Amino acid sequence: MRTVTREYGWAVAAAQWREATGQTRTPIPLGQKIFESTCGACHAVGRVLVGPTVTEIATIYAGNPGGIVAWTDAPGKKREGFPPMPAFKLGRENLLAVANYMLELASDKAEAADPGAKAAVEEP
Repeated sequence: MRTVTREYGWAVAAAQWREATGQTRTPIPLGQKIFESTCGACHAVGRVLVGPTVTEIATIYAGNPGGIVAWTDAPGKKREGFPPMPAFKLGRENLLAVANYMLELASDKAEAADPGAKAAVEEP
């Protein structure tokens, strides 16, 4: 929690500096923005927080962002040792943006960990 609070403090300071100096910032994509403000409290890429990792979720729903949307809209109790996830009624468009972001995030992390893996899969 201390790390998250410190990172938030730096983000606030950076935002205040940008506003004071007239600097612009590249807009954050919708899926990333919602994930960071809502989902990131319980889900991370490489570590278990309150819920399963983004990597595990991406493995379960590979190529199926609609499956993530359906689960997020009406979740149930899936795992022993994890609290049940509450439903997030954020609208299909927003949930789909988050689902696509999560799948992309997990894919980017996997590629960074093993850059040759994607190339090996793509070769005929």
